[in-house]
Amino acid sequence: MNFIVKIIFFCLVVFVLSRCNRGDTTWEPEYAFPIAKGELSFDDIQENDYLYFDEDVVRVHYYDTLAPINLSELINLGDTVLEASYTSGVALGPIPFENSNEIFGLDEDFEFNLDDALLRYGKIKTGTLRVEFESDVDGYLDLRYTLPGIRLNGEELSLVGQTNPASTLNPYSNELLVDISGYEIDFTGTSGTERNTLIGNLSVATSASPSYTAQVYGSDLVTVKMELLELEVQELRGYFGQWDREINEEIVLDSSIYQGGTVSLSELDASLEFINNFGVDAQIQLNDISTLNSITANQVQLQTDNLYSLLNISRAQETTNGVIPSSVSFDFGGSSNLSEALAVTPNRIAIQGDAVLNPLGDVSGGFDFFIEEYPFQMVADISFPLCLGIENLILQDSLILDLEAEENIKALTLTATLTNYFGVGFDFEVSFPNEDEPFWSSSLIPEVDDIASEHQIVLELTEGNLESLYNSEFLIIKVIANTANGEEVKFLTSDKIDVLITGKVTYGVKI
Repeated sequence: MNFIVKIIFFCLVVFVLSRCNRGDTTWEPEYAFPIAKGELSFDDIQENDYLYFDEDVVRVHYYDTLAPINLSELINLGDTVLEASYTSGVALGPIPFENSNEIFGLDEDFEFNLDDALLRYGKIKTGTLRVEFESDVDGYLDLRYTLPGIRLNGEELSLVGQTNPASTLNPYSNELLVDISGYEIDFTGTSGTERNTLIGNLSVATSASPSYTAQVYGSDLVTVKMELLELEVQELRGYFGQWDREINEEIVLDSSIYQGGTVSLSELDASLEFINNFGVDAQIQLNDISTLNSITANQVQLQTDNLYSLLNISRAQETTNGVIPSSVSFDFGGSSNLSEALAVTPNRIAIQGDAVLNPLGDVSGGFDFFIEEYPFQMVADISFPLCLGIENLILQDSLILDLEAEENIKALTLTATLTNYFGVGFDFEVSFPNEDEPFWSSSLIPEVDDIASEHQIVLELTEGNLESLYNSEFLIIKVIANTANGEEVKFLTSDKIDVLITGKVTYGVKI
């Protein structure tokens, strides 16, 4: 007889008995049922980028870019507003122009103000070109503005605008916004040898419609203003200038909330590498690299041979197969204090220093290069077997609840049967938000002589507890880990905690 049939049978029995009873009958039946069964093991996190299995031992591998240099910090093309004004070249005037007559066509080069940087070529990843036409001419004008130096798939950018009749005292303006994502920019101007220069060709004609005779004076102006907005550069070539940058980074590492504790590690394989993918020479002076736990305020300055010496890193080389970087690396072996730096369970890394690009000036002769997919990086590579001693390592997290109140439930008893195959013990506490005291706590001792330890944890929720449970959106879970006598424990791929949670509910039924 399955569970549903049993419930139906029970309800029928209650109904028949209640027919023979002159007063109300109160029943408090109890039901036991499984809630969840599973295991906590390293199999659950095999896809983690920082954790992998080395035969039977779990090994941690951390590889990350700590301090990339962004090209927008080096050269900001969006800082410059380009402007050129055109005149008709006629006598004092007014000279009448009927419809569909060209007033003038002129060429004008725009120059970017980029300090000592001299650019030849660029490719835009994303960005917008804002163009504003302004006219003093008393007439309807059709404007065609071409930029041969800005091209997409070989086609030059051509812009069309219109103006209404205007005057010197009351000019007319018209704005265009153009998406230039994917466009290439030639900064070599008309001669092909210039730098920071764009060619602009303007053609101005009286409009074919409406019918209006334009009155043009020699002092009338048509002005073009251009600005690059929200620019992200994919590629840049030329000379980038000599550039100084202060390094002051704080890198956040934690994905959980560290509350305290220390760890000890004996076997480490770690390096710190500066990788220069820019086509420029670089000079780095580090003043401080420290690991920090922001909760406990424990901090250790990292030390190893020559870490705080002046570093000269040569420029990357470009080949037909891509970019060959230049790099300088530091190994953290017996002369370093990396074990002490990691013992504070850091959730921050603070980096301070200075960087100089092109310290010797334009030694490339205008052939610096930047390609977005090859950034300048400072990379940390740390690898060690998960074999460590732990002292009062405290982690805290929250568990989201989605419960609905049930008025007939008088009590709920949860029983968790936990089988610990780890060589480390755990204490844990469960509490409601904004309450200092936990309502459920217990301890799990580690396995003994390779034999797993089994624990049964019972939680009885009365009507008062149930109300708190129903009113809470989440629970606070705190786990405290310690290894016995500070000894190191090696974590194996077979380590796990088997979990079986059952519940016993008491209903209050009045018939």
